[in-house]
Amino acid sequence: AEATELDAKILLEELAEHHRAGASTWVRGQFIDSPSLEGVGKMATDCRNRLASLDSQLRSAQQGKLAGAGQAEDTVGALSTDMGALRDEYTQLRSLCSFTQDLLAPYPKIRAASAARHNLRDALGLIDRYSQVPEEIDDLTSLLEEPLMLKEVWIQTQRLLQWRDGMMEELNEVAVKARESPSSSAMEEGVDYNSLVQVLTVHFSRVTDLRQALIAAVLSNVSRHIELTEADQPAILVQSLEVVELVEAVQAMEARRAIAKAPQAG
Repeated sequence: AEATELDAKILLEELAEHHRAGASTWVRGQFIDSPSLEGVGKMATDCRNRLASLDSQLRSAQQGKLAGAGQAEDTVGALSTDMGALRDEYTQLRSLCSFTQDLLAPYPKIRAASAARHNLRDALGLIDRYSQVPEEIDDLTSLLEEPLMLKEVWIQTQRLLQWRDGMMEELNEVAVKARESPSSSAMEEGVDYNSLVQVLTVHFSRVTDLRQALIAAVLSNVSRHIELTEADQPAILVQSLEVVELVEAVQAMEARRAIAKAPQAG
């Protein structure tokens, strides 16, 4: 039994040595003596060269960015200098304008003519804008037939309404001041503010009609939500719901404004 055990041990040692030798031969054949690895050195050299080239490019790019940052800093400095010079020139211009006004002080008619020219220019601009309101309303009314334009129609309609309300408010303030100061030039010329308010009301009445027609179109689309969904037209429904949200937002804002003015009125 002891001899058999010894023979088995020797056999295992010989087998292990055989496998070690085989593994060594395999490793040598794969990684040392293989012709396929003859180019490893060249590959390593190429990698080192590419790495050096890449590093050089990165350094160049970094230097370029630093140079660009320096140029930007110089540009900002130059702009700051120019802004300072422009500010000084503007101050001088204001001084000259003030000096010119002082020179014109003894000539009230020249000053009145200059003021009249500015007022006439502003008045002509407002008249031109005012005269285009009916045409603009017609264009917006035609857009009501395009469901995907309802939101844009609402925005433009609301802009016209805000402009109308602003004009009415300013006109009412001027009318109040005119009544409180009967000797004002406006009252002496016989300006009838009530007639002006009536004219503006009639002129802008179509804006209110446009708003009502728009809301009716929106509510019609909302009431047909099932039909629009089944017809694969959800964009129309979404557009109408967005207009509803805008209407609610405007109403909430007007309510807050009314609440804020209530204590003042009281």
